[in-house]
Amino acid sequence: MSLSRKAISAFILGSLALLPTAVFADSKAPARADSQTQNQTEEKRKALLADATSAIQETQTALKDLDEGKKKEALAALERATGKLDIIVARDPSLTLAPAGVHVLTVDLQGGIEAAKSLRKQIQDLMDAGRLQAARRLMGSLASETVVSVSNIPLATYPGAIKDAVKLIDENKTDEAKSALQNALNTQELSHAR
Repeated sequence: MSLSRKAISAFILGSLALLPTAVFADSKAPARADSQTQNQTEEKRKALLADATSAIQETQTALKDLDEGKKKEALAALERATGKLDIIVARDPSLTLAPAGVHVLTVDLQGGIEAAKSLRKQIQDLMDAGRLQAARRLMGSLASETVVSVSNIPLATYPGAIKDAVKLIDENKTDEAKSALQNALNTQELSHAR
């Protein structure tokens, strides 16, 4: 193996070991926002999340009620759902997506120090052999990360879909109403942050 390959390999592996230290060494504490403003923002976010989650649950309740032939109960659930959505829009008219649910997934390196050392040796061997893509895949398994997924209700279409379903229920088109509600639930958008 050439000297340049050894140097590149040593640099990459050394960078992996030093990365957390280098990233945080020069960081400065972020400026703190006014605590009252921060608390108000947090409370507003919690209220929006609660209302959006409630709207989704009421839509699901309406679907269940329609399955059981309870049209009156389904209409009441949809009325509560549209009320929650109206509250969301009233609180923030510029909002296009209302957060309806949050899911957090954390993936940690398994095995401890000895497993990491063994994996590092395998990566080094692959790099020495010029198999950089295979080494890259193994390096990815060394990462620990947290992925936050947020489901959002599209406020431009979701309330209208509920109103369309109400009209279909009034016209005794239960199957079409269930289909419209299921389609509305399927329009939730997912966003991910790592």
